[in-house]
Amino acid sequence: TGVLHYAFGSYRVLVTEPLPETNSRSDPPSTAPLLGGPSDLTVATFNVENLHPNDEMLPRLAWVIHNELGSPAVVALQEVQDDSGPEDDGTVSAGETFGALVEAISAVDGPRYDFHQIDPLDGADGGRPGGNIRVGFLSFLFHANKIFVVWLLLSALGARPSPLETTLSLVVAETAGLLPITLGGLGVIEGSFAYAMAHFGVAAEIGVGVMLLMRVLLLPTILIGAYLYFTGDRSVEEEAASALS
Repeated sequence: TGVLHYAFGSYRVLVTEPLPETNSRSDPPSTAPLLGGPSDLTVATFNVENLHPNDEMLPRLAWVIHNELGSPAVVALQEVQDDSGPEDDGTVSAGETFGALVEAISAVDGPRYDFHQIDPLDGADGGRPGGNIRVGFLSFLFHANKIFVVWLLLSALGARPSPLETTLSLVVAETAGLLPITLGGLGVIEGSFAYAMAHFGVAAEIGVGVMLLMRVLLLPTILIGAYLYFTGDRSVEEEAASALS
């Protein structure tokens, strides 16, 4: 027996006396029967219930994503808190929260995901006060596609590196590009990639040329994104900001 309670769109019974003892189930957890392939894309949605960087549930969530969901190509996450969790200190970024989940998945031998999300306005989207929950996406498709395209370009220019050699060289280049030396890593990424590829017998000019071609291929996407950003309707953001001020 208990009291009927309603919150967050669902009814619950708040018990007024201890529940009877139950036997624990020995059944193994169910796993997703679908697996991705060359012509199949796996997508999952997952409510991580107010996840924050120091959440004790991180190892369990990582295990579920990798072992029970089968490491989907795209994971849509709900209720991801900002980097300070429930502390109401004005923080809205969630890079540490997503990063902690990415590291936890890697720790259980899962894929190395990238994350994509948009920071909300502080206190504007509801949820636990101070948490600034938002939706976000985990995906390794972009990196896989980039490696494949770079490998194809190298092959078209006469180089014959293996996919593994291409991947290792890209990791070196992208890591070097994070250094705050030039805008967008221009020159740093190209030089680092050429240097790494030279260890696998690829001429420097081919390595530099492939990276410059990749910038050209990505340019239309960047321009479209910039156009949508600067011409988009910001009335909702302005209303929310004025309501908070």
